[in-house]
Amino acid sequence: MKPDDVLKKLESCGAVLRNTHVALQGRRHGDAYVDFKKVFLDVMLASEFGEALAMACADFMPDAVVGPPMGADRLAYEVGLNLAVYQNRLVMSPYAEKIGGPEKFEFRPEFLAAFAGKKFLIVEDVKKTGDSADALAAIVTRHGGIICGKAAVVDRRPSVGGFRSLLQLELPDWPEDECKLCGVIELNRTVGQWKDYDARHPRQGGQP
Repeated sequence: MKPDDVLKKLESCGAVLRNTHVALQGRRHGDAYVDFKKVFLDVMLASEFGEALAMACADFMPDAVVGPPMGADRLAYEVGLNLAVYQNRLVMSPYAEKIGGPEKFEFRPEFLAAFAGKKFLIVEDVKKTGDSADALAAIVTRHGGIICGKAAVVDRRPSVGGFRSLLQLELPDWPEDECKLCGVIELNRTVGQWKDYDARHPRQGGQP
């Protein structure tokens, strides 16, 4: 799947938001966002992206494909399924669960028991900082797994993280305390990290 095709498909399902005000990871703000949840409203479209990412990463020959919950883990399953069918071999798709604290994620013991010596491909739907993939990679390697690659459908910061992607889409963002949109355009409270922002900035009068 060519980058232009990826962008058109994302735009057609309403996943690309522009001219908005979004709180992002790392206490940053931006005026554009890729809401990959919209893709999962169409299982055929989600399957298309899973197949395309699998073909783009076939040379990694992973034994397992994992992604951060909730969303990228569903994409990881699609990628793993397509690799298993395309390469006619066993591919695991263990899923992680969110937990509180610095660890962020955990895998169930029955999954961890199968990690040693296996090659892992870590996928994200939209890669921003790559922190979630790094958190998964730390767990995998701690339990004897080997990271053979990282990939994303959309890479918002191609210069960071060494990800393979279907589309590189650099969307500008800036530190929260330098945001010129705050107080001018109300924060979008349907996507992004708005709950974290609100927890740190109790709303008064509906702004930002």
